[in-house]
Amino acid sequence: MKPPISMRWTVPLALLLACAQCANFCVAQSTGQATARFEVASVRVSSPDAYYTSWSKPGDFAFHATNASLLGLVVTAYGVTEMQVAKLPSWTDKIHYDIVAHPVGETPLNNDQLKQALQQLLKERLHLAAHFESKQVKGLRLVAVDGSSKLKPSNGGTPGHTEFDDKGFRAHNITMEQLLPVLQIALRDQNYESFVENDTNILGSFDVRLNFAQKADDSSLPTLFDALPKQLGLRLVPGTVRANILVVDHVDRNPVAN
Repeated sequence: MKPPISMRWTVPLALLLACAQCANFCVAQSTGQATARFEVASVRVSSPDAYYTSWSKPGDFAFHATNASLLGLVVTAYGVTEMQVAKLPSWTDKIHYDIVAHPVGETPLNNDQLKQALQQLLKERLHLAAHFESKQVKGLRLVAVDGSSKLKPSNGGTPGHTEFDDKGFRAHNITMEQLLPVLQIALRDQNYESFVENDTNILGSFDVRLNFAQKADDSSLPTLFDALPKQLGLRLVPGTVRANILVVDHVDRNPVAN
């Protein structure tokens, strides 16, 4: 049995998927809305003896991250995957942070508001500066196998809710765009790092169950690449894909005093 996702990845799966629904940085001013902010926040360098990492769950009133890497914080703040972050300083592998932050009022922040507030916090306390660059890179295109769609229309439920287990994953009420970060996680779990682009032209939301071998010596299940066309009528094919890369221009090692 695999360890929980929260122990395997920089950011827990639930939080990663929630933040990955919008891969581009949302500029609040362009919509005429005020930028969400934390009313009170504490940012400290974690103890060098810290071992476990923990994060608040989506929907929690307060945001907290214990022994969190800067990479994980940037992924959460900008709604990107780890592969999309470039030019982090080498010291970020060793320095982690403890954050406790409370929003204004008594209502928890939604996903977009959390990203905005965390971006502001990183800018103010660590002087983070970053920008997006669009690049053509080698990756995988998710395409539909002609005439063999096996996707099951969703019966509703929490959009994009996904659970991994020892036989694969189950996703509820998920779109093809929301499926991309799930597939990237599944690929990375097999040491296959790749950008994935949606080229299915399939609209709507679906309930998905995909069973595939997660270990090379597990011959009882098909590989991820074989399982997709057989079970879902989808296929991953090599190709050139467009990737939005978040380039880190500057970040301080030590936060501004609380």
